[in-house]
Order: sequence, then C-alpha cells, then structure tokens
Amino acid sequence: MKIAQSTRIPTIAALANSGKSHLDIEQIDITPSGVLGGIRVAWEPDIFGQKRSDTDAAQATVLGAQQQFYAAQILVASEIAHYYLQALHNKKQQALLQRTQMALKALQNYIEGRFNAGQASAYERNEIKIKRHSLAAKQAILDAQFIAAQNAIAVLIGETPQHFKLDIGQMQNVDILSHLPRPPKGIQPADLLHQRPDIQAQTANVKAHAAKLASAKADLFPRFTLDFLWQTGRIKLDADLPTLQAWQNVVSAGIQLPIFTAGRIQANIQASDERLQQALLQYDRTLLQALAEVENHYQQQFSLTQQARLLTQASRTQQQQVRDIQKLFQYGDYTFDRVLQALLDALTLEEKQLENQLACAMNLVLLYKAIGVG
Repeated sequence: MKIAQSTRIPTIAALANSGKSHLDIEQIDITPSGVLGGIRVAWEPDIFGQKRSDTDAAQATVLGAQQQFYAAQILVASEIAHYYLQALHNKKQQALLQRTQMALKALQNYIEGRFNAGQASAYERNEIKIKRHSLAAKQAILDAQFIAAQNAIAVLIGETPQHFKLDIGQMQNVDILSHLPRPPKGIQPADLLHQRPDIQAQTANVKAHAAKLASAKADLFPRFTLDFLWQTGRIKLDADLPTLQAWQNVVSAGIQLPIFTAGRIQANIQASDERLQQALLQYDRTLLQALAEVENHYQQQFSLTQQARLLTQASRTQQQQVRDIQKLFQYGDYTFDRVLQALLDALTLEEKQLENQLACAMNLVLLYKAIGVG
C-alpha cells in the first residue's frame, strides 16, 4: 500500500557527475575536468485518478489479508474448543462405561449362579460375557482418543505435546457439557456482513478488483508529467584557460496520449472486468453459504435441544423404573436380573444423553463460528 501511495508524491533525486578527458587540438594538449551536481524534481499529477485507484486497490488487498488472518484465528479457536469438548466427553464416557461394567459384572455373577443351579442356559451365560468383552474393547480405545485430543490442543496452542497435560479435575468440575450457554439471539442476516471475516475478506476483494478496473480504464486518458532540474558545476581546463562555472534550471511539462497500443489497454480492461465479475460471484457464493450455515446450525441446535429435553424425561422415568423394580424385587415379585437389566437400560439412556450433550456443544461452537463472533 505504501508503494502505491508513494507514486502520488513528487520524487526528488540528487544528481552528481565528475569526469576527466584528454583533448589534443593542433598540438595543443588540454586535459579538462568537470564536476556537476544538481537536483531533479519529477511529479505526475493524478488527474484521472489512476494512482488513487491503485492506492485503493492496495488498501483493499491489505484489509482482505487482515480479515483472512481473523478467519484463521476463529478457525483455530473453534478447533481448540472441538478437541477440548471431545476430551471432556471422553472422560465422562469412561466413567459411564465403568458403571456399566460394574452392573454387567453383577449380572454375570447372578447368571453364573443360576447356571450352576441349572436355572440358566449357556447362551445366557455367554451373552453376558460378550457384552463385557465388547465394553472392555470400547474402554481400551478411550484413553488413546483422549491423548489424541490432548496432543491436538497442544499443537494448536503452540505447546509441546509431550509436556502438555489437560487439568482433568478442573475439566470435570466445570463440566461445560452439562452447562452449555444458550445460543446467541437477535442475530440478523445483515449482521453477518460485519461479523464474518470471510465475507469481509470477499468484500475487500471486490473493492480491490473494482479499483484495478478503474486504474485500467485510466490508461485510455492522457498522462501529464512535470519536471524541474536545477544544476550547477564547474569545468577546469588543464591549460592557461580560466575555470568555467555555471548553473542552470529547467522546468518542463509533458503529455502522453495513447494512440495505438495493439489492443493492450482494451485487453487489460476486459481482463480486469472479468476478474471483478469473478470476485462478485465469489462474494455472492460466500454470503449465501454463510446464511445457509447459520440457518442450518440454528435448526440443528433447536432439534438437539428438543432431543435433550425428551431424553431427560425418559431418563427420569427410567430412574423411577429402577427404584420401583428394586422395591418389587424386595417383595419377591421380580428376579434380580430384571433389576440389573433396568439399571443397564438407565445407563444406556445416560450414554445417549452424553452423546446429545457432545452434539449440542459441537454444534454450538459451529454456530458461533458461522456467525463470526468467535
């Protein structure tokens, strides 16, 4: 941008010249030497706005690059939030699987006892073993997933993965998955024009190409130049002739009008216009995509919130079922395996709630990212 702005300011240059020569005129040997110095000032008036258009194009390019930097910051922040939520969900899932494993172990012991008494089949016995082995296999990969998320966060914040550790105790105390903020309200489509860095970057891109088109059209008009030269010096002859001293100043004005350029100017104008049209199409595409993203994430958040409400109701009902069946077991109306199965069903609902919490949190991050508020 500074380069483009500098072309609108007059240039000042210092001139200096020193020389020595040998001249032999009819056996007269003369060795003249001279020293000249001066200052030259040149300026090209921006009458038709070409240089101003070049400055506007450079300024818009700088603003576009700055908005791309902001977009990269939002992207990095959303990725950090994504892996943090994934790590927290991983730890909560591990705790839930441990409770499920304990319930399955109690059920296995009960089935073993009935099998030994001849009241259960080998199929029922093996079915519980299969469930426990499947659950153990799921638990085995959770640690690796947590470490992968932790390492990803370390890389994103510029830390060494080998020395970076998440504070698990603090994560579990805060438990952002269970206390998500509400989605932002009052957002209008026009707000995206000022909040989304990618839209602002495309806006700057359109302005830059529009300024370049104006600069290309300015080549059709005359160009004017103003020059001022002030020069002084002396010439010394190596003879009996005296030293010559003089100074001069010259002011000149020029005009250049393109007459025949073999279509170069028109081709440059056409290419600049096509690039502007392409920038406008990219702007429209970015804007429509941004509106679609915001709408989709709002709809998704509404659906997930409704799902969370229904899962909460189902979980409360299931917990009541567990309490009721425990009382019925105490009175001898149900066997112990029905109690354990009701408990397993409650834990299954808790797992679905946990998955819903993660989906809500992830979508909320994407919603804030789509709005462009970080």
